[in-house]
Amino acid sequence: MSNHSAEAEASPERQSVRGAVLEYLALHKPAVVGRPELLQIRRHVLAHVKRPKPPSDRYLLSILLETNVEVDRAIGGLPVDLRTKIPVSDLSACKQSLVELARQYRSAADPSRASDVRRVVRRTKNHLDLALKRARSPNQLSAQRETFRWLAAWLENPTVFEAWVEVREQSRARQAGPMDGASDPATGN
Repeated sequence: MSNHSAEAEASPERQSVRGAVLEYLALHKPAVVGRPELLQIRRHVLAHVKRPKPPSDRYLLSILLETNVEVDRAIGGLPVDLRTKIPVSDLSACKQSLVELARQYRSAADPSRASDVRRVVRRTKNHLDLALKRARSPNQLSAQRETFRWLAAWLENPTVFEAWVEVREQSRARQAGPMDGASDPATGN
């Protein structure tokens, strides 16, 4: 147990919502978190964390989705294997992840699996939208905007995303101009 966890148990006023949720999961080890379990988690948090108002279901769900606990789809859960975040700060890794998710989406035999894949991309796009509003660095902002475009394009039509992103990258490379003095075969310049 880390010092932070020990402090959280010793001093309820200082325990975080995240700490209380993780404590509940460790104590009760639910197989699946559904609506009834979410209410129990909320009660546990309210009993162990001093806050002016209770945490939202959305916040509790975001904490749960960072764990390996199964969360019922009815309350917004996603399968554990889809919870890995799409790496939005690395365009190459983001591309690989989105291409793989597009393939999973196309080949999903179960409509609920396709829906889950779509929801994970939408969730990432919504999180990135919030990050764009807080971005400070022009370089960071430019990369995040490009990633946001990719996520939006994926959601628009995941079946053509792989081809779209290839064309998009070629277009961006042409706009950036040839590197190291090499001529651009398309323009001869």
